[in-house]
Amino acid sequence: MARASSDLQAWVTRAWPHAPVEPAFPVIRQVDLPVDEADVDALQDRCRTLLHAAEQVTSQRFTGSRRTEWLLGRVAIKESVRDWQTAMGHPVVPCERIEVGIDQAGAPWVRAPGSIAPEVSLAHTRVTAGPGRLAQAGLVLAAASSPGERVGVDVEAVDRPLPALDRLLDERERALIDSECGAIGLLVAKEAAAKAAGTGLQGSLYRWPIHSRQGPLVLVGDEHDQRRWVHVSKAGRWVVGVCSSAWISSARMW
Repeated sequence: MARASSDLQAWVTRAWPHAPVEPAFPVIRQVDLPVDEADVDALQDRCRTLLHAAEQVTSQRFTGSRRTEWLLGRVAIKESVRDWQTAMGHPVVPCERIEVGIDQAGAPWVRAPGSIAPEVSLAHTRVTAGPGRLAQAGLVLAAASSPGERVGVDVEAVDRPLPALDRLLDERERALIDSECGAIGLLVAKEAAAKAAGTGLQGSLYRWPIHSRQGPLVLVGDEHDQRRWVHVSKAGRWVVGVCSSAWISSARMW
């Protein structure tokens, strides 16, 4: 597992503790969303010091909880980039010099002057609560992988309410639901695979059929029959899916 960065306090960002420790597995960073409104101002002030000049401008477009999630998403991506640079032996760039942007498909990209910039992905989820409490729980995940190896990450609460499964999964897919991650695991797998493809779901789960699974590994296809392995796991109340294009042709992923 990549070392923890000293840039932020431990409660702000840390290495994802549930990822397999394998060379082919992307570096993953976790940031917990604030629960109490009192935490937000201090957290936003700390995160703003880590923004690139271009991001300082972009940050003004957001307000409220959306601004907090945006800021923490940038921090999580930057820390995953720095951890990846450390693991690969590349020069480690200060957070404020790493620029994070979004392409036309909505996928994040990074620039890291003076070093190599990896492929990145971002996901976040929040469980809402009552007045005075922003959330019962919530987190942001960012993943970094080698250039040219697209990565996709997705996260959902294991108890997230779902509409009727026949609107989300076909009969063959429903037969692949397991007892640990439930139907959420298959939906997370589709989202992670779509992000690794660089397109996103494009508004349709049915474009991303699930063909098979081997324990935590779920094989997801697309409308062109390109198939991608997704690692799906449960960590506490969260279900996480991670996909890397490096696994498509790999005979042994981990």
